Formats: sequence, structure tokens, C-alpha cells
Amino acid sequence: MKKGRPGVMLEVLGPPEKGDALAATILHHSSTFGLRRSLVTRQKLSRESIRVDLPDGQVAVKIGYFGGRLVRVSPEYEDCRALAVKTGAPLREIYRQAVDQARRVIDQKNK
Repeated sequence: MKKGRPGVMLEVLGPPEKGDALAATILHHSSTFGLRRSLVTRQKLSRESIRVDLPDGQVAVKIGYFGGRLVRVSPEYEDCRALAVKTGAPLREIYRQAVDQARRVIDQKNK
């Protein structure tokens, strides 16, 4: 930090309309005499959720698209973990099965 002193950098994300309130909270509850504010933009995938059937149960899966193209298939961790605990199968294997089944469902839907 200034003059080589140690310091902590705090970053806060919030909606622009809450900027003044967030700044007031930081200035009131910290030792700083000032802060910098900037607007950032966020780009995100369009998404949908599906449920896929596996041999021992169902798993929710998030599907992410960018520009209409599939870019992400992400099974819900808690669903996969629960099936792994129930069956004794490795979590990684449940996750892989869910991804594979979700891709099959997506392929069928796009035909």
C-alpha cells in the first residue's frame, strides 16, 4: 500500500443504486479515509436447467449457452454428492454420468 505499508484490499460488488449506501458502510466501519468506485459489466451465459435420469436417481444439470452455442454442462454438486453417498460410487463418476446423460438429452432435443 502507500509507502510500502501492509494493507488489505476490499472489493465489494453490488448494484449501482446501492453504491452510496455501500460506500457509507465501508467508510463508517473501516479505518480508510477514502475509496475508489467503478462500474463493471457482467456478461453471462444464457442458461436452462434440466433433470437427467441416472441408474440410481436424478440429477439437476445447468446448461449454459453463448451465442446460441452450448458451452457449459454443469451438474448440481449436491445432487451428485447425494447419489455418491447413496450408492458408494465415486463422486467423479456420478458427475461424469450426469454430464454424458445431459449431452444425450440436449442432442435429442436438437434433432
